[in-house]
Amino acid sequence: MLAVLAFCVGVLFYYDFSKPNTRLTLNSSVSNVLKFSFSGNTDLLNTMTHIIFMVIILCCALSYGLEIFYRDDYIPTGNLIFVTVMKLASMVLTILLGLIYNQNRWLSFSYFLIIFMIALGTGSRLAAVYIVLYSLLIFLTGKSTLKNKLIFGLNIVLTFLFVCFLISLRPLEYHGLIPYVTSLIVTPEAFLDTIAFNFYYSFIFGIFVTAETITENAVDWNNIYVSVNPLPGKWIGWYDVAPKLRSNIHAPFSFNGEIFTFGKAFTIFFFIILGIVFSDLEYRMRWFFKHKKKLLGFLIAFLMALFILFSFEYNMRSTIRYIYYAYITILIHKMMNNYKFKLSSLVDVTK
Repeated sequence: MLAVLAFCVGVLFYYDFSKPNTRLTLNSSVSNVLKFSFSGNTDLLNTMTHIIFMVIILCCALSYGLEIFYRDDYIPTGNLIFVTVMKLASMVLTILLGLIYNQNRWLSFSYFLIIFMIALGTGSRLAAVYIVLYSLLIFLTGKSTLKNKLIFGLNIVLTFLFVCFLISLRPLEYHGLIPYVTSLIVTPEAFLDTIAFNFYYSFIFGIFVTAETITENAVDWNNIYVSVNPLPGKWIGWYDVAPKLRSNIHAPFSFNGEIFTFGKAFTIFFFIILGIVFSDLEYRMRWFFKHKKKLLGFLIAFLMALFILFSFEYNMRSTIRYIYYAYITILIHKMMNNYKFKLSSLVDVTK
């Protein structure tokens, strides 16, 4: 309750001290954004799709290489900077593939399948995010039929099962695409056990792991510094800190629990800042909707939703990255406009 109240104080602080235009945008209706039609420069979009796809393949080769198929450790031996670039590029490409699905289904699905297999080979939870984002964009840009609604609902259920599968991969002796796929054949019972565990973990356990985090987590300000630092983990010692921030091999400490560990004063301060940040992101999301940049608005909303979901299940560093992703998206949009590259010339998203 203290965290919720502090968050509300941050929201009110942002609202009361913002400009009149900002307050008007925050009060604008977004009820007309759930469906949109998409049209754009098909040749330019296809060119961008090919370029970003090649960047992903190159980054995968420079970071994982053949270890994407088989490796001894979960973390690759290659340069992790390329891993970060690969993940961000995969997110952007997923958006483009979802948008061009109706114009070029073969290209869209084949490229998505490849980046999905790469994400699966890394064991990253982002593979599940790609599925949700891809299916959501196809649903939003398609016809509102019963068939499409059922397909979208089925994709969400399958994504939940896929997350269960990803959780069952961490304890494996070997990692990579080959061990992950063969584990379904060799030890299917582990996957079935993980389904039950993940259902409990997603809807119930988050409360208990937060309480356990408060009782077991050490008050170490360096952990906060490392968790909020956007630099690669190897540069700031994340992999030395990470083993200490877990309840067990399967369950990391929760974001909320890590904050609560540091006492009431820090909890109030942190959640006031979080309220300001979320208010600013909501303003930018609504601004995108208001100016018919619905794709960017949906992306900001999607990342904010992931932050809330992960805050109950994963540690601070894994959770807070989605705020950074949101601001990186906004920064890229501003840079493209500053260099006279208007997004409206590439993407025309209307009601």
